[in-house]
Formats: sequence, C-alpha cells, structure tokens
Amino acid sequence: MSDEAPTITASKITTYLQCGRKYAFRYLDRLPVPWKPSALAFGSAVHSALEIFHEKRMDGVTPSADEVVHAFLVDWEAELAGELRFKDGEDAATLRSQGEALLRLYVAQNADLPVVRAVEWPFEVALIDTATGEILGPNLRGIFDLVLDGDTLVEIKTAARGYDAGTLARHVQLSAYAYAYRQSVGRDPTLKVVALLKHKKPKVDLYEAARTPLDDAWFVHVAAEVGRGIEAGVFPPNPGWQCADCEFAEPCRAWRGVASVSAPTGVRHLPIAAEVAP
Repeated sequence: MSDEAPTITASKITTYLQCGRKYAFRYLDRLPVPWKPSALAFGSAVHSALEIFHEKRMDGVTPSADEVVHAFLVDWEAELAGELRFKDGEDAATLRSQGEALLRLYVAQNADLPVVRAVEWPFEVALIDTATGEILGPNLRGIFDLVLDGDTLVEIKTAARGYDAGTLARHVQLSAYAYAYRQSVGRDPTLKVVALLKHKKPKVDLYEAARTPLDDAWFVHVAAEVGRGIEAGVFPPNPGWQCADCEFAEPCRAWRGVASVSAPTGVRHLPIAAEVAP
C-alpha cells in the first residue's frame, strides 16, 4: 500500500469497488480536483454543525437550533469559497435553505437524544478471519459518527432520497462499522442511519440495519480482496452513469493504461498520460 501505515477505510473500499481508476487518481496519485460536488460540500457543512450539537449533548446541554444553524452557515460559506459543481435544480441559496431547515428539524426531533457516549470516535482494528483467526490484510480504520447508550451506532447521512432495505443490507460502511465495533468493544452494535433528506419539504428519516457475525466474515474477505487488488496495482476504470459526476473524468479520458505515479511496491512508476488527447 502507498499509505504511511497499512490501513484501509470503508470509503477506500467503496471507492475501489465503484471504480478502481478513481481510487488510484484519488488515493495514490492524489490528483488535484478541479471542483467539488455540491452534495459533498453540503454534507460536510451539515456534519460539522451536527458534531457541535452532539458534543453539547454529551456534556448534558441541548444547544439551540439557531446555534446549530449558525455553525452550518459558517461552514457552508467556507465551502462556497471553493469551486463547487451543482446538480440541475440546485444552487447555493437552495442548499443553504435546505440545510437550515433540516438542522432545525433534526434539533427539534433530538432534543431528548439518549445519552451520547462518543462523537467522531476513531477506531483501528485488524481484519481477522472470524473462523480461523488469520489476519487477512491491512488494518481497518475509520470514525464512528455517533455512539449512543446501549451500543447504538448512528451514521448521519445527507441525501436526495431515502434508503431501501436492499441498500441498507449491502451498505459497505455499515458492514465495516459493525465489524469494527465488535472488534473494539466486544459487543454487538445496534445500527441506525439518520438521513437528512433534501426534499422540497425537508425530512429527517431514521432507519435501522442489522449485521451478524456471519456478515462480519463476508465483509473482512471483501476488504482483504480489495487490499490485494490495491497491492497488485489493479485499478481498472468502471465506465457507467457515475462518470458524469466524477471529478476525475478528464484524466480518466486521457488515461492510457500506464501505472499510477504512487503505485505500490513492485508496480512500475510511470506518469499519467494527462497530455494525451482523448
């Protein structure tokens, strides 16, 4: 692996599975991005505001909606200083209004939130075959958004649409976090997803998901397989609908099969042919 430490994250696993070439551009070549998706910037600003809310709740204080919204607006203005790309029908003012409405709704619904045990809690655990005890690959690293009393893990998401049962059942991040919690704490977690939905009438939905030790066994082998692909320098593109909103679309069109600049040991180090016309 090209990282300083042999670790992998749920985001890296998901990115690699979605498109190996995007993984290489982002995590190995560390290409500068010409713009950031507005959804990513919006989610970051909302998460920052909710982090403040949860930290206050951990101290036994319930901040006002105005305080939480103010934190969001400060972060949103900072995000707007960069180059954002908005989806059709979106603009900065619309997202600002949606963010404010969603946060006011969240605060109102969570004034009596159960005891908060941790906010933005980092973890790092080994990827272990649950049947044999064998360590399969790089350590799994990540951050739990929110841990509530009763071993409840809460993931906060901003989205344009809700989650169906199939999506929740296949969600790699939830699988990673359930496994990591069992490894870290030795107890089974209750998984919840809070989705702040950017509808015309903003909505906050709560979902529950389940992961068993059998799911852990599947996940660690998926993560280890991804790790082996990364170590081998295998980063194929995956052309499809997602390419339209990919910040690496231009270098991908210019790519001609050369290895990544920061490819793992044993893989040729060659420059990306960015100068080659598509």
